[in-house]
Amino acid sequence: WLVTQGPDDLDRPIIIVVPGITGGSHVNYVRQLMLNGQKNNCRCVVFNNRGCAFSTLLTPRTYSGSNTDDITLAVDLITERYPRAPIVIIAVSLGGMITTHYLASSASGDSNVRAACIISSPWNAFATSESVNAPVNHLLYERFLLKKLKMVLEKNKHLYQNSKVPINFRHVMKAETLREFDDRFTAKMFGWTDWKEYYAKGHSFDKLPHVGVPTLIINAEDDPLSPPDYLPFNEVQDNPNLAMVLTKTGGHIGFLEGIFPHGQTWLNRAVEDFLQVMIFTDFLSKGSPKNVPIDYY
Repeated sequence: WLVTQGPDDLDRPIIIVVPGITGGSHVNYVRQLMLNGQKNNCRCVVFNNRGCAFSTLLTPRTYSGSNTDDITLAVDLITERYPRAPIVIIAVSLGGMITTHYLASSASGDSNVRAACIISSPWNAFATSESVNAPVNHLLYERFLLKKLKMVLEKNKHLYQNSKVPINFRHVMKAETLREFDDRFTAKMFGWTDWKEYYAKGHSFDKLPHVGVPTLIINAEDDPLSPPDYLPFNEVQDNPNLAMVLTKTGGHIGFLEGIFPHGQTWLNRAVEDFLQVMIFTDFLSKGSPKNVPIDYY
């Protein structure tokens, strides 16, 4: 939680930031998004995936892009603690996949989630896998992400020595691509046959028709983790709850400005504008209906 001064208003909007694949409350883009919420008088909290943000695993289970058990539990606990407070989820990259699955599930219908903003999310898991495995992207992105994932497992390797999950730890640590890692670890951890079944179930574009709260989607055309040919234009057009902003540049969670970019970026201004629209038009009030268009944004 981001600790703030002043009275603890029980109906103050709550921002839940859901980071990317190995991100957490310690990374800069998450902290900048938290500041956007704080500036708009929101109570802010980060949803850290298991093993991330320097945390230690208590069980062998980690996380995946399609599993919503943990985010459902987190939202339910926050809703129970602040039953009068509307919730906005700001989700980034893999967090966007998790959040889209959650918003499309029946679990979200009983929560206080009133709006969402999904940033740099991969929409087609197979397309993302192909793109990130290309030579240049492998050097710039995949090797870094793979290293981070392996660090989480290495830190908690004692949990996998006698695990009931059929995982060959040494084989996992020899993975050279994210696809191999998902095939050897993630798929087995969550009960899929292999990486192909996991990716087929992990798509998030096909969940968008079931999203029933105002949701702003932000992607860049040059994002290697979300190729432009696979962006969900049709799904956004067919669901009045959705709006998409597509920029020419911005990369993956970039959207930087200036010669020496630092601090707040174009992305932060866009998120803040969205929050202000949601807050000052009473979209987040307890009585606001779901399944309403946001064409005016």
